[in-house]
Amino acid sequence: MITLSTNLDKITLSGETYTRRHAIRAMGGTFDNVTKNWTVPNTGDNLAKCEALARDANAAQSAHSGLAAKVESARAAMPETQQAAKSGAPDLVAAMAAFVAQHQAGAVDPAQVRAIVAETIRPLEARIDNRPHVVTLEIKRPDAEAFKLDGLAHAMLPTLIRALSAGLHVWLAGPSGSGKTHGAEQAAKALGLTFRLQGAMTMAHELTGFVDAGGKYHETPFVTTFRSGGVILLDELDAGSNEALLALNAALANGVMCLPSGEIIRAHADFKCVGAANTFGTGATSEYVGRTRIDAAFLQRFGVRLMWGYDEALEVAMSGNADWAKRVQRARKAAATHGLKVLITPRSSQAGARLIAQGFTPDEAANLTYLADLSPDQRRMIEG
Repeated sequence: MITLSTNLDKITLSGETYTRRHAIRAMGGTFDNVTKNWTVPNTGDNLAKCEALARDANAAQSAHSGLAAKVESARAAMPETQQAAKSGAPDLVAAMAAFVAQHQAGAVDPAQVRAIVAETIRPLEARIDNRPHVVTLEIKRPDAEAFKLDGLAHAMLPTLIRALSAGLHVWLAGPSGSGKTHGAEQAAKALGLTFRLQGAMTMAHELTGFVDAGGKYHETPFVTTFRSGGVILLDELDAGSNEALLALNAALANGVMCLPSGEIIRAHADFKCVGAANTFGTGATSEYVGRTRIDAAFLQRFGVRLMWGYDEALEVAMSGNADWAKRVQRARKAAATHGLKVLITPRSSQAGARLIAQGFTPDEAANLTYLADLSPDQRRMIEG
């Protein structure tokens, strides 16, 4: 039961107020931990609300008492064997009776329930580590209906989409297995555009196409995208030759191409170019010894340069085996700590998870993936 008393300044509520605390707090109420009573500023509006609150709560309590009495009466009328079978259920029956009574009396406030749940789980949410990036993106375009993309994504995906939407070509630099190709494909999907891929190129015709001996022109994925629109990913840009890439200078800078067939074409309004590489075109590194130093004029064609590193939360989520993925990540960090120039990528997380799902032990999976090409000394440094 809830009782209330008033004076000129305040309203005091006492009794079973716990389930009504959010409503009381919304009226400016404060709780006294000594008296266990609530105090609310005495205004005409608050007085009416407090009287209604007490009336509803007391009605719910009366209904609960009546229902509980009926339950006890029905139980007393049962044969003794049935009573014995039901002896473990009084608490459940009473709880159900209380809930039904509150509902019948109109005392269950959905907004209040949601507030209680949110308050309860908030500390748990704050303690969750390595949560993957689950994004909901809505792309609005003037010439098409809004497109929504929901799901797991790299932390840099929204930046990539916004840069492409601004009409800029984007260079993605990141280690092997960081998801550059997948990110470009997701960006194309979010923008409602066709995605095409072109690998490392060593000769100009691999980009511009060629005319065969019969006089027929053969178009490349880049030319198709340039002409018709879409997102083209030029993969492994720093593993090709500058001679091939220089053929794109005019296309990327001025939006015009002269094809080997003699045709001159202009870039479609929805032409988007993404370059993917392990470096920013600065040349070979200890990990990527075969990378080429890219001509500065070509690099300037990419108005945006993004570092697309390993997203460890996404790696764990995509592997399907959190314990194994975290083992791979620990090995990667150990290699970096010891200065080992080895690649331990998220591909090992995914491959090892599949092996474990087929019955391999984690140690066997490690030997078949990220430890496979390491020396005994390197293994000891990484695994301890």
